[in-house]
Amino acid sequence: MFIIGHTALAYLLTQPFLYLGKAKIKTSNTLFLFVFANLIDVLNFPVLRYYGHSLMGTFLFSIFWFYVFYKHKLIEKKFFPLIFIVLCSHVIADYLFSNYNFFAPFISTQFSIYGDNIRIGLKVEIALTILFGIFFILSKDYQKMKAFFYTEKVKFLKKSVLNGLFSSEHVYFYLFIFLYLFSIGQLIFFITRDIDFLMENIKTDWVFVFVFIAFIIVFTDILFGNPKNTKMK
Repeated sequence: MFIIGHTALAYLLTQPFLYLGKAKIKTSNTLFLFVFANLIDVLNFPVLRYYGHSLMGTFLFSIFWFYVFYKHKLIEKKFFPLIFIVLCSHVIADYLFSNYNFFAPFISTQFSIYGDNIRIGLKVEIALTILFGIFFILSKDYQKMKAFFYTEKVKFLKKSVLNGLFSSEHVYFYLFIFLYLFSIGQLIFFITRDIDFLMENIKTDWVFVFVFIAFIIVFTDILFGNPKNTKMK
């Protein structure tokens, strides 16, 4: 599954828990939902993917980064249960639509349900991403993130000293830039991988590309947009 599917699934799965608990999380924590939904895919290289896409690799790698962010006061400890849900969503999604090495490095067997039928996975990602877009906008998280990253961008641009660019106060901005570039990279990878199907005008592949582009456009607006009546915090 690609970034659009993992991000959408993580967001949609956590919203009922927030609603039932009547909890309002910080915009920065919404960012971390997106980050941890895709964090393990940073290891998507032959050897690293084998170890990373296992229960031990997924949770150890993610818990390590959660601890790093927590120690730097970038994320709250009470937010971990939602992160756990997000990690489980990544495991389930890859098990269903890709492949997952549950017990690596002890057992090398890869497990998958629909991994051999790429089109099923693409259709599910398309549906999830559309639902994500609807709820993301209606919940006003989209507008909140746009305002939040506008202020983060302004803080970043005000830094004229090189050392200031590496300040921990810019971590949120850097993390979102990483997600943004990662999404573009994955779209390019998909197009190059499925170029033959696109040339054959396979509808599912083309719809997936358009939905992926729409996802990137939303992220572009969050990163570079200039919301009205933004309060500097």
